[in-house]
Amino acid sequence: MSYSMIWISFNKAEEFLALFEEIFLIKMSKDFLKWKYRDAKELGMGLTHESKLVAFYGAMPRDISYEGTLIKAVQIGDVMVHPSQRSAFTKKGAFYKVALSYINEKIGKNKDYSLAFGFPSKRAYMLGKRLELYEAVDSLVELSWDITNSKNFIIYKAREFNMSDIKWVDVIWRKMQKSLKGSLVGVRDEKWLKERYLNHPLPYTVLTIQSLFSTKATAFAVLKEHQDGNIELVDLIIDTYVIPSALKAIFSYYRKKNKKRVFCWITQSHSFLYDKAEPHTHNLDITIPFITYRSCMDIAKIRDRWFLMSGDTDFR
Repeated sequence: MSYSMIWISFNKAEEFLALFEEIFLIKMSKDFLKWKYRDAKELGMGLTHESKLVAFYGAMPRDISYEGTLIKAVQIGDVMVHPSQRSAFTKKGAFYKVALSYINEKIGKNKDYSLAFGFPSKRAYMLGKRLELYEAVDSLVELSWDITNSKNFIIYKAREFNMSDIKWVDVIWRKMQKSLKGSLVGVRDEKWLKERYLNHPLPYTVLTIQSLFSTKATAFAVLKEHQDGNIELVDLIIDTYVIPSALKAIFSYYRKKNKKRVFCWITQSHSFLYDKAEPHTHNLDITIPFITYRSCMDIAKIRDRWFLMSGDTDFR
């Protein structure tokens, strides 16, 4: 049998998209693909069998702030194995081959990326753990609020974002970075807001949070309305001490639109930042892994340090 390991470039997007549809039963548009891998030189590592793509391990670059410095990191995503290759989830199997090839080439000391992260389901994480590639360092929880009766006194208001607000984004990001100095947090600067949300193929609502007593922006919130009418708080650019007050402003904004429920995802380790808002908490089947194979970072410095929301994923 003829197997080959190859980098999947944008020129081979058709092969990637065909495998993606076969695995996930969803079509990905070329525009979405271009947006998703906008900062990557190639889509990822692929395994072909008789010239057909049968496995893929993709990754999207992301700058991470940690202890006041920037780390070049990469988010693992779109991990796929064709059903014909799933009989051997071992160190001889397709998943291990593409994962190990990508890690060896891209992640570690003197490589392109010092750190990798992702959002696998528990099943997918356990496969990586069993193959001695992954170790859990955190998990995601869902926080939710019934906002129908939430009429507490507020000192902040939420309004629709306009481009004149953009001048405040980097200012607030630096405050957020400082307030999360001991955490790993993806850069949330002006470039991130534009590329991740304002230029996204699908629409998001961006709200500017400001004090009732000032014209300056205090925070930015990114939200998405789901078909069931629930509102997802996808991302925040915020000095963390403002979170409880900003949430009240968001609840007030959506209560006026007759919405009933707001929810968000956050890493378990940082859910305490929302405690004053008294959320309902629900555990999600999503583990945050650390790639242990040939890692150049100490896992003890990573465990319970991630500040991640659903906007840090590639699929929300």
